[in-house]
Amino acid sequence: MVEFLLSEGANPMLSDDESSTSLHFAALCGDAEMAEILLSEKAHIRIESEVILSAAELAVRENHLDVIKLLLQMNVIYVDARGKNGYTLLHTSAFYGSLDITRYLVSQGADINAKDEEERKPVHIAAEKGFKDMVEFYLEYNYLEDDETAALFLVAANNGNENVCELLLKRNPDVIRIHPSDATPMHFALLNGYKDVLRVLLHYGEYYNAHPTALLQATKDNDAASLLRKVEKLFTAVRNNEPSVVEDLLKEQSNSKYCLANAQCVRKETALHYASWKGYEEIVDMLLKYNANPNTRTKTGATPLHYAVKFSHFNVVKALLSNGAIYNAHSQGGNHPLYYATDREIRDFLLFLSNIFKEVEDNDLSVLENLRGKDEGSMRSLIRAKNQKGKTLIEVAYICGFSKTEELQNLFETDVEHDLRLAKKLVLESKYTESFLSYESVLERRVAMFGADSHPVLDVKFCLAEICQTQRNLDKALHLFREVHECRKNSLGQDHEKTLLGESCVAFLLLKQGKKHEVLRIFEAIHMKLKEKLKPDDLNMINFEMKFSEVLFKMQKFDEALEINKEVEQKCTQKEDDRYRIILADSRYNTANVLSSRGNRHEALILHEKVYETRKNILTIHHSSTLKSLTQLASVLYLQKKYDESLDMYRTVLDIQKSHLPVDCIDMLETEFRVGKVLYSQKMHLAALKICLSLEPKIAVVAPNSGLFKENKDQIENIRYDLSLYGFQFMYDAIRDKLNITS
Repeated sequence: MVEFLLSEGANPMLSDDESSTSLHFAALCGDAEMAEILLSEKAHIRIESEVILSAAELAVRENHLDVIKLLLQMNVIYVDARGKNGYTLLHTSAFYGSLDITRYLVSQGADINAKDEEERKPVHIAAEKGFKDMVEFYLEYNYLEDDETAALFLVAANNGNENVCELLLKRNPDVIRIHPSDATPMHFALLNGYKDVLRVLLHYGEYYNAHPTALLQATKDNDAASLLRKVEKLFTAVRNNEPSVVEDLLKEQSNSKYCLANAQCVRKETALHYASWKGYEEIVDMLLKYNANPNTRTKTGATPLHYAVKFSHFNVVKALLSNGAIYNAHSQGGNHPLYYATDREIRDFLLFLSNIFKEVEDNDLSVLENLRGKDEGSMRSLIRAKNQKGKTLIEVAYICGFSKTEELQNLFETDVEHDLRLAKKLVLESKYTESFLSYESVLERRVAMFGADSHPVLDVKFCLAEICQTQRNLDKALHLFREVHECRKNSLGQDHEKTLLGESCVAFLLLKQGKKHEVLRIFEAIHMKLKEKLKPDDLNMINFEMKFSEVLFKMQKFDEALEINKEVEQKCTQKEDDRYRIILADSRYNTANVLSSRGNRHEALILHEKVYETRKNILTIHHSSTLKSLTQLASVLYLQKKYDESLDMYRTVLDIQKSHLPVDCIDMLETEFRVGKVLYSQKMHLAALKICLSLEPKIAVVAPNSGLFKENKDQIENIRYDLSLYGFQFMYDAIRDKLNITS
């Protein structure tokens, strides 16, 4: 209709009372197709460039990337075109937080350093508005000098955006000391009462007592100034060795992730420095418990560990190391803590610590024997201490390729092996809830020994994520996989094998969100990197390729999926190890699914039967993978409209599941649904209805956000529609009432 009207001379420049044209409405709604028609040659009247630009700004505001892509591809707008206030599209995008559009514009050559009429770059607008992810994007893309970062920091603080302040401080802690003008971030936090900004500043070591009395007096009634006075009380309590007062003050702020004790006084000393110097063990433990930074430095570069070693407080030394203190941190004079050691016990301990780090770096296996027999307190200090690069012993083992990393880790934990074996066994038995609880028990003990972000803890969280994925709790699974991936990336680097494999798990779940192109790009990049790191027949490499094949299958890239399956088969057929035989079966399983999707059901059926026999012989008939093969056999039979055979096979699966799986396990519920679906195809509407209605509340409890829940709901509606079509709505209502299910 629009094309016809335009061809008949309709004027696309006509506007309403608010000067909005049809192009504005198309941009506002994200209708790229309509925008293309309006801008096409079919329109006899051309739309003015000012109108196109204002429409583009609307699309940016609503983050409609497709519209922006269209406008640039049609060359009807310049990527750095300027509108009101000298804003480019990047400025507008920064104002509204449209990160996807920002990324695209930059990829198309938009000038990230363009300034508006007030001399502000897009990154300044993003910092002013508090769009942390966008600020981070600009910082990754374009290096800023210290004075530029400080100016950005000031903008964020002046607008009360603590998230941006923290981002800048994490990237460059020294920015807190750079003041391009008399006004500092602390001034703005106090004057405007930005309590959260002040928390961030103090947590990252801002001076609590460097501000004029007049400023504090002028702001005495606001929350920010009140917070500053609490810091002063905290320092006084530490100096007076009053643990109970210290704890009360820290408890008041315990809901915040920021620690007031990290604030510094003008003498460049924190509360932890003072307590470590004096040997106030109880206060040191308390400060560390509430997240005091063990590696904060004085003006001369001394850490609390320097003080504890120099003044011979061994218990404080071990407490600091147990909380991630850097054992060989250099002061500005180039001296590490060992240099100041006069106590023989402390000296021997630090020398031993230094030696075991070197042994792990050199892949010297004698480190395993050297660590045996140490007491638990010492072991905790050894495993949590960090080197100058901020890495623990386990991290160094991963980074340097220590050949006995698992054995090294086992030396530090003696009470989790049974629970780990139990958790794995329960997963194989599809007892996911019980397995989850066992893993959580292991998690709690590993956090106590290794620390919350340690690799042993991340390994358990990875297992928890896999269970969540199996239970169709995809949001929780994605959250856990992302958490693990981010920690590993920060610890081991972007291109470490464990980081890459974790990223593939994140990407795999993103496929469920429809982000196909992004997922494909990620998998292709990971594949290239893993090829450089791993041998072709490495199990991690092959397992990744199996996941990649599944991604390609879900994207209907069948030829590419088959090519990977073929390569995996060639690798696995040369191995006699059962692990490779299982992967070979997995590869054939994927191939059978491709054949079935292409309509070659007969060959798919034959291949699935072979896979089933292999899995049954190696894994037993009760294993979830074996049952998955039986389920796929039933599915192919269903697609061939062999409903009786399909139904028999689904019921066989269900009987096996009922014999050993917990009640209302998600796998069992899905099989029951498939039984109902076959019955529906056999025109047995009432039998199918009873199954689907009884499943509805069960699935709602176990997997309310799953595809199964939606499928079951749709099936119920289909049956209801069919019954009502023939005047049998009353039968639907009667069955629903009998099962006591409300509409």
